[in-house]
Amino acid sequence: MKILVPTSVLPEKKGLRFNFISNIVDSVRKNNDVKIIWVIYQPDKILKKDTSENQILDIHDFKNAIDLVEKSNPDCIMVGQELEPIQHSLSLAAKKFNVPLISFFYNNFEITNSNMLERKKQLLSYLRIILSSRVPSDSSHKGFLRRFRFILFKLNFLKNTKSSLNMSDFNNFFFVFKELFSYLTKKEIDVNIFPDLFLLPDNSWNKKLLSLGIPEKKFAVVGNPILDELYDKSKIIKQYYKNDKISILIVTDALVEHGIWSRTQMTYFFTALIKQLIKNQNFTFSLKIHPSSENKIIYEKLLNKNNVSSKIYQHENILEIIEKFDIVISYGISTIHTEIALLGMKMLLLDLNFNFPLGYFVKEGIECGNIIKCQNFEYMNKQIKQLVDSKLENFSTFEKERKNLIFGFDGLSSKRAADAVQQILKNRDQL
Repeated sequence: MKILVPTSVLPEKKGLRFNFISNIVDSVRKNNDVKIIWVIYQPDKILKKDTSENQILDIHDFKNAIDLVEKSNPDCIMVGQELEPIQHSLSLAAKKFNVPLISFFYNNFEITNSNMLERKKQLLSYLRIILSSRVPSDSSHKGFLRRFRFILFKLNFLKNTKSSLNMSDFNNFFFVFKELFSYLTKKEIDVNIFPDLFLLPDNSWNKKLLSLGIPEKKFAVVGNPILDELYDKSKIIKQYYKNDKISILIVTDALVEHGIWSRTQMTYFFTALIKQLIKNQNFTFSLKIHPSSENKIIYEKLLNKNNVSSKIYQHENILEIIEKFDIVISYGISTIHTEIALLGMKMLLLDLNFNFPLGYFVKEGIECGNIIKCQNFEYMNKQIKQLVDSKLENFSTFEKERKNLIFGFDGLSSKRAADAVQQILKNRDQL
């Protein structure tokens, strides 16, 4: 069985999409031989490294999605929930060749759309993205208007795909202008309506999908496969032991790379954070930065400038390192906040008038006492000590809330998703 998956991040970087798909495929492999075809789309051609279980294809080697799907001949295609140009192109190709198309949703409807910034900040964010000299998926590379030129490349790939299907007779300038205008004015994500199967984390998407004319028989509510490993880890979270010194893990967020902050804002904030922490000699800290969007060298330079020597984790799974630390400090709107909240791990959430929306289940973590919001660096060190010393007296209530709010938090989401995938492949002739 060959499953084709488009992604902007190389598999070895183990991004969110890689982990999500891999968890499902590992369950499918219990009954089938499976090879994942990763279609990498980045601004430049990549160095391909195939393995026995993975085949790497470069988007630059194909004229359009019709060419790509025809030559790779997958048994199914798995795409994200949003109608992004490359995924849109592959969706059209899947329809042409009658290849089962499966979409996956990371979060529920409310949290997905609550991450949209207020209009003024959103437009500023989009402007920064368009003018950026970097692309998050290959953040170590830099070039004039690199992000904008990559957007144009993706739009052109979609245009070529539509042209090959005789779907577009408008000129290139008009097409790009129309798509850019749509991108800048959207108020919520554009949901991909083409899939034959929608893998959903819970029922919160049903109303939206039904309003788009998608029949309920295409829905498979499976939970979130990413949370399966987290479920197993959550059962031992209370057994962690404290270190001689308070050990802190700073989980950063790619706010610059996503156009939310300027580089100057990020540098000022991070420097202030480090300077405050080093005031207490009983603190030790390490960093966990985004596996693909952030540039490790930038953080190394900032640490060196402040005469700080701290370990920087990037490609490691946070669940593999979390046991080394007493507390997490984080900020922004990262999905990691939800994972830490679900674990029951103690976290100090920095909110210095940022007004970012809280991640899913973070509010419940605050109510339980696992998470504290810090609104002033002046009080941060004191709050760290208080949080580390606090006892989780309401943990049983927290566990009940977690069970009630999170569908399928039982370690079996990957299996449910795998069963749904195998079922639609079995019924391929009926699509």
